[in-house]
Amino acid sequence: MDKYFSKKTIISLMEKLKTGCRPILVTTAGIGLSAKFEQRGNTDMIAVSSSSILEMDGHHPLISMLPYGNANEMVLKTVKRIVSQVADIPLMAGICATDPTTDLQTLLDELAFYKVSAIYNTPSVGIYEGEAKWQLEKAGVKYEDELAALVYASERGFYTMANVFTMEQAELAVQTNIDAVVCDLGFTISPEEDREEYLTEEYVVEKLQRLTRAVRAASADKIVFVHGGLINTPEAARHILPRTGAIGLVLDSAVERIPVEVPLMKAVQEFKNISLYSGKE
Repeated sequence: MDKYFSKKTIISLMEKLKTGCRPILVTTAGIGLSAKFEQRGNTDMIAVSSSSILEMDGHHPLISMLPYGNANEMVLKTVKRIVSQVADIPLMAGICATDPTTDLQTLLDELAFYKVSAIYNTPSVGIYEGEAKWQLEKAGVKYEDELAALVYASERGFYTMANVFTMEQAELAVQTNIDAVVCDLGFTISPEEDREEYLTEEYVVEKLQRLTRAVRAASADKIVFVHGGLINTPEAARHILPRTGAIGLVLDSAVERIPVEVPLMKAVQEFKNISLYSGKE
């Protein structure tokens, strides 16, 4: 990739895309192969996040919320590897903005060097609730710090997207100069994966509607994306997205892991089932 997309250019691109009848797509790439073929599939932006990297190593995406490895170092190393596969669309990086061992200015400098032109806050402490949230805030680890990092990145010339999990976070995000909001349902659930009984399509739609309304009430023109939860297949997205008021999708497992798990397994099985003796199976 030899092209850096300025914030102004990405804003113009998004404004053009939102007038169409198709969703704006941001897809994650934990490996170069994903980036290469997502671009061929006509994604609008490619993102690198620690969860996408860990998923493509075979781990559950929730692992990215635990203290295993260094999220920012993982992202930077992967950006270096896949940047050559991203040609004519913006590249975004997910940063762990609350990591006390990371100097934000240095990290953004390095990401910009590798043509990263957009930033979003993942992994995010915004996913935590109750006692865990209280303990983190007591230790000085706050969601507001992620928004502050995004504001700083915006001032540095990056396009910025804020992951929000609650109404309060949505209201905080739109009070800043962040460019877009991602209404986040947490990690993407595989179609065959067990889930809580309350997590129905109706619940998901209602929650996304509330979050989208909160964003639009404060900023009518703000671009709203949705991510995660039951949005795990094109069919699920077709049922859910038009009812939410959002116009964009941030897709990780839904394009990078879930579509390849079964075909990969079946391909190996079919090769294994070949007989060494002609005509015999």
